[in-house]
Amino acid sequence: MKPASGTKMAEDYVLVSELVLQFVSVALEFGFTVMYPELISMFDAKRSEVVLIQGLYLGSTT
Repeated sequence: MKPASGTKMAEDYVLVSELVLQFVSVALEFGFTVMYPELISMFDAKRSEVVLIQGLYLGSTT
């Protein structure tokens, strides 16, 4: 049985959406290393707090 044309289009949208989400996730991971000093100064936080946030993000996305 041949699938409907709308099904193929929906599959393509899901695939593209997942690729975009993966790209954003990886880009944000590398962005944390660049934003590290700025996060410390902007939020007046300790280094350990900023590293904890980065670690939680990396742990939840990988």
